[in-house]
Amino acid sequence: MKLFQGKPKNRRFERDNVLEVKMHSKHVQAMRIRMFSCTMAWALGTLLTILLVWHGADWAVDEFIYRNPTFAIREIDVQTDGIISREQLRDWTGVKLGDNLFGVDLRNLKRYLKLNSVIQDAAVERVLPSTLRVRVVEREPIAQFPAWHKPWPSATLVPITFYLDEEGYVLTPADLPKLSAQMAEHFDHLPKLLGVDRREITKGKPVNSVRIQAALRLIAVFSRSPMAELVDLQDIDLAASQLLEVTTRQGSKIIFGYESMENQLQRWRIVHDYAITAGKGIATLDLSVSNNVPARWHEAALAPPVSPKSIKPPRYKRKHV
Repeated sequence: MKLFQGKPKNRRFERDNVLEVKMHSKHVQAMRIRMFSCTMAWALGTLLTILLVWHGADWAVDEFIYRNPTFAIREIDVQTDGIISREQLRDWTGVKLGDNLFGVDLRNLKRYLKLNSVIQDAAVERVLPSTLRVRVVEREPIAQFPAWHKPWPSATLVPITFYLDEEGYVLTPADLPKLSAQMAEHFDHLPKLLGVDRREITKGKPVNSVRIQAALRLIAVFSRSPMAELVDLQDIDLAASQLLEVTTRQGSKIIFGYESMENQLQRWRIVHDYAITAGKGIATLDLSVSNNVPARWHEAALAPPVSPKSIKPPRYKRKHV
């Protein structure tokens, strides 16, 4: 029966193999633990270093820049090309002497200045070590229009005057600086647009109305024409379609079309010169008609007293800003 029975296994050798496997797995596990510990230590050390550098940089910036008396503002250098006084412009910046130069947010300051409807553009820069420089370009009003306004919801309507520049941007009276007597008189003599719907005007955007743009174009072209030396535009009525009815301070009514305003102004000058030589005054003149221009005259003896051309207005835009 024992012929086919094998020899008993050597358990000693089997036991050694098991020990060898167990020892190998323990070694690998210990290596993994050491690697994990090293990785965690390296990550924590890196994070700690970053935090120290971060807070150190914040401390250095705060200590050497924002608290450094060298960068305290000692001068606010402001200039504009219009009527805003330097004192007023300094007040509008909201910056005070002694403020930190790097503590001023230049982008926000520029955006804040441009919220004022009088200011067309603004440039703000730091001039080290202690100067804030502000340069402003103003909008120049060329026309005015009346409107009705409620100061508060329960109040009654009160008249208020708005102004428009050549591009059609509205200038609100609340944004205007304090005007000199001479400049206030100049504003009062700006051509008045009649029939403007306030809903056509949006603060901060050029007006889209074709008729208002036509009136502004006429005022701009007129100011550069020879007629500007002879008469003043007083009112421009926008009620008629495709026509502008102008009343001058000299007592004439002139009708313009929307197109070819330069040619219409040239014809006006020709008719004006003829009236002078003929001893007449222009009562009405329709320049929207290209041929055989309709005109009605004042006879010299019956003509109403003619207002002289207004005194040349003070310069709005300054030179060499």
